[in-house]
Amino acid sequence: MTPEEKLYLKHEKARFLFVGFNPPELKLIKAWLHAKHLTNIVDVRGADDAWSKMDLSAFHFIFITVDSDANEALFDRMVDSHRFPHTPLFVFSRSPEVYQHSYAKRNLMGRYCHLPVNMNEVEKQLLATMQEGKVEKSQIGQLAGAMHFYNDGCKNLLAGNLAGAKENFRLALKEDPKLLDGFLKMGETLIDQEDYDTALRVLEKAHQIAPDDARAPFLTGRAFFEKGDEKRAVEEFEKALAMEKNNVKMIMDIGNLFLEKNRIDEALSYFNMAKDKSPDFLYIYNRIGIALSRAGRFDEAEQTYNHALAIDKEDAGLYFNIGMMWHRRQNDPKSVEFFKKAVELDPFMKEAREMLAKVQPPAA
Repeated sequence: MTPEEKLYLKHEKARFLFVGFNPPELKLIKAWLHAKHLTNIVDVRGADDAWSKMDLSAFHFIFITVDSDANEALFDRMVDSHRFPHTPLFVFSRSPEVYQHSYAKRNLMGRYCHLPVNMNEVEKQLLATMQEGKVEKSQIGQLAGAMHFYNDGCKNLLAGNLAGAKENFRLALKEDPKLLDGFLKMGETLIDQEDYDTALRVLEKAHQIAPDDARAPFLTGRAFFEKGDEKRAVEEFEKALAMEKNNVKMIMDIGNLFLEKNRIDEALSYFNMAKDKSPDFLYIYNRIGIALSRAGRFDEAEQTYNHALAIDKEDAGLYFNIGMMWHRRQNDPKSVEFFKKAVELDPFMKEAREMLAKVQPPAA
């Protein structure tokens, strides 16, 4: 028996969770795992269903595709939760380097694989993980102490229950006064409550705990930005980017803040900065297309979306955004084509279904 076969035998009872893979990808990976006698596999397409599965069941290995808005948000939620300290997360993306900053901050076990799926790469990464010998099941249910309150706070923040989130994070910090993520999430909650001055004081404590962590100056910049002090905001954003100059996700988050305020030129400057660092990251082209479309620069938006389609023709969110562009151009017959394609690729996309019902002519 080869060393590799011994490793597979050792892990033959391990549970695998697959999130967001299309049927051909799933069939390819499943067939390979079955050939290695790794058969305890659960697969889900939707992000909400995946989180429910993780709440109820423990898994040894989690494979997730993150090149969609919903799955990217799920991945952020997983990282924030502190529930996967020794559970390998295999992150599949066309630009996997985009996610390394958020993952590395928690010292989680990350394995990055490129899309489209390459089984030679998957095997190499899986074997390397098994060889480390530190694979543990994901944590489920309620965690103890500070993390119990912290995770409840994250749930409330996601649900928009800001008062509940604030109280949860207060209790978490009472349990652990050095919990960096507790201060960061408390700061985020206070920003959402528009209590900017208190948020700035909380984020200063986070910066004191971890002066080299870019998340504190980023959130500080967001607090100043929402407060209306753009000069101070940009100064803080520049501090964050100086710490993590290749953090594409953070650059995109800054651009999104400007886009939310309809500051198109500023948003595009950050989106283009991100594109220079990660030219194959589909999400960037989606955001650039949205910004150009909102500005009425439809020809440029169409060129951007065509480039995105060359990267990935199977992304439902992309077709939805193209449909919105045609809707803004007052060409609803054209928009219907793209909303239909979005629904075909993702039958659970509520926004696409709603727009399709709005713009599609009633049947004769």
